[in-house]
Amino acid sequence: MLATLAACGDGGDTTPATSGTTPSQDTIAATTAPTAPTATIAGTDSGETTLPSVASGDPVKIGLINLEDSPILSLPEISQGTQAAVDYINNELGGVQGHPIELVVCKAQGSPESSQDCASQMIDEGVLFVMHGFDIGTSGSVPVLEAAGIPLIGGLPLGAPEYSATNAVFFSGGNVSGFPASARYMVDTLKVNEVSVIHTDNDAGQIPATKYFGDVLTAMGVEKVNYVPVAFGAPDVTPAITAAVTDGADAVLVITLDAGCIQYMQAFKSLGVEVPLFLPGGCLVQDVVEQAGSTSEGTFFNSDVLPFTSDDPEVKAYLAAMESYGPTDAKISAFSQVAFSGVMNMWSIMGEVGYANLSSGTILDALRSGEERPSFMAHPYQCTGDAALGAPNVCNTFDRIVRVTDGQPIDVSEQWISGADELAE
Repeated sequence: MLATLAACGDGGDTTPATSGTTPSQDTIAATTAPTAPTATIAGTDSGETTLPSVASGDPVKIGLINLEDSPILSLPEISQGTQAAVDYINNELGGVQGHPIELVVCKAQGSPESSQDCASQMIDEGVLFVMHGFDIGTSGSVPVLEAAGIPLIGGLPLGAPEYSATNAVFFSGGNVSGFPASARYMVDTLKVNEVSVIHTDNDAGQIPATKYFGDVLTAMGVEKVNYVPVAFGAPDVTPAITAAVTDGADAVLVITLDAGCIQYMQAFKSLGVEVPLFLPGGCLVQDVVEQAGSTSEGTFFNSDVLPFTSDDPEVKAYLAAMESYGPTDAKISAFSQVAFSGVMNMWSIMGEVGYANLSSGTILDALRSGEERPSFMAHPYQCTGDAALGAPNVCNTFDRIVRVTDGQPIDVSEQWISGADELAE
C-alpha cells in the first residue's frame, strides 16, 4: 500500500477536455500505430521515409529505472510495457529510421542509494535518455542524471525531484494530474459537498492527500475535506473506512497501491458502504479488477491513458504488442500502458530529430519546442513549463475517469478532465 503513486493517463481520443487549461485545439490527430509491413515516420528532408518492418544496424540505447523485485513494492508491468513497445517498434515499425532500440533496465529497490546506482549505470551504458518508471528514490538518481545531461522522460512522476529537474519531461503529470482530475469529476459530475481521503500517516501519504487533492477540492468550493490517516500496511482498514464515511462524506478517495487496492474494495463492500470509492490509476490493473470480483463494481479510477477496454486503435495496438512481445504473465494495466505510451512518443520524437542528429540535447530541444503533439493512448502534450503550477516538467495534466461497470473498467468521463488549474504553490 504505497501512498506515493502516479496516476495514470489516457489515450488517443481527442474529445474536448474540461477545465481552465483546455488546449487551444479541440481535436488533434492521434498517432495510430501502423500494422502494415512498413511504417512511415517524420523527421527527414522529404517529410516522410518508408522503413523496413524489422530494424537492423547500430542500436539506439535507452534506459529505464523502475522499482522492481523490491521488498517494498514491485511493479514489473512497467518494464513489461516498456520492453513490449521497444520490441514492437523494432520488429514492426522499422526501429528509429532502420536502427533498433536497445533497452537497458535497472531495478531500483526503493532507496535513494539504489536509484543513484541505477543512474550511474545509465551513464556507464551511454544511454540517450532514461524512461522514468515508478521510482521513490529519485532524490538519489535525478541529480546524477541531471549532472550528466541525460534526459529523464516518462509519465509517472511522484514528487519534487522529478517535477523540478532541469533535464526532465513528463507526458503526464502523475500526482499533479491524477488526483486533481478525480477532484474535478467529483465536483462537476457528482456534485459533492464533503469528501474524505484515506492516506498513509507519513509524508508520502499526507502530501498528495492535501496538496494535490484536498486543497484542490477546497479551491473548487467543496465545503469540507476529511483526512483519515492509516498506518502503512495496516492489516485492517475498516476503522479508517468507518471514520471516512461517518460524517456523511459524498465520496471517498483512498491513496493506495498494490495489495491495498483489493483490500479497500473488499472492505467497502463488506461494510455495505455505498459512498462512491475512488482509487488511483495505479490500481487500474486487469488482474486486480478480476481478483476483486464483484467488490470492484462501481469503483472509480483516474487514468492517464484510455482504459484497456477501449476500442481505440492505439489501445488495440498496445494490447496486441503485449500479447506478442510480453511475457506469458504480462500485466495489462494503466501503468504498463503509460510505459508503452512513453516509448511510442519517444519513437516519434527520435524520428523527427533523425537518427544522424540524435543526442540528449537534440531530444530535449525537440520535446521543449512548445509544439502541441499527439500522445499515444493519451491526451496531447505540450511542454511549455506552465501546465501545472510547481511542476514545470509536466506537459499534460489531463486524465480520464474510469468506473467498473458489469465487471469492466469503462470510461465514464468520456472526455479529458483536468483539475490542475486549481493547484496552489
